[in-house]
Amino acid sequence: MELTTYLKTAVLAAKKAADIHLKYFRKHMDISYKSTHFNRVTKADLEAEEAIISVIKEKYPDHNILAEEKKYSRTNSPYTWIIDPLDGTNNFVHGIPVFSVSIAMAIDDSLLIGVVYDPTRDELFCAKKEGKATLNGKPIIVTKAENLDRSILATGFYYSRGKEVEKTLETINNFFKNGIIGIRRMGSAALDL
Repeated sequence: MELTTYLKTAVLAAKKAADIHLKYFRKHMDISYKSTHFNRVTKADLEAEEAIISVIKEKYPDHNILAEEKKYSRTNSPYTWIIDPLDGTNNFVHGIPVFSVSIAMAIDDSLLIGVVYDPTRDELFCAKKEGKATLNGKPIIVTKAENLDRSILATGFYYSRGKEVEKTLETINNFFKNGIIGIRRMGSAALDL
């Protein structure tokens, strides 16, 4: 099947999830916790995941789903949809308009398409294997900066507050020592990428 068909499905699913994000954004919601007080899940996370899966399963009922909020039974299909229904939940909960929906699809271990949608800015990032990445349908490219002293580092942090974060902070310190312009930590890894 042509990758454009998968991409269209991912875009439709992402926009349905984004409608749910905007319905709940800056509204009071009960919050649940996965493992720690900073690893949260909201009604918006759960409903957005359900909406995404509904769109995908309508077209591809035998495909596998790997999603953040629930576990889904494996099928014999080589296709897997990888879903973060609300990337940036902590921002979302605090009314910070930096969050997104992230959907990718792979065959076996090879990624075929990816979509990241930022509903507050109406920015839709799309990519397909061996194609160009786009923002709202227009091609985008990586920076032409050849040196760290002309670069800004975008990063995020683990939910673990142990050795992983310490190692990340050491790495960031090394980037500062090598002259980066600055660092950004937005709170939505998909948007950072």
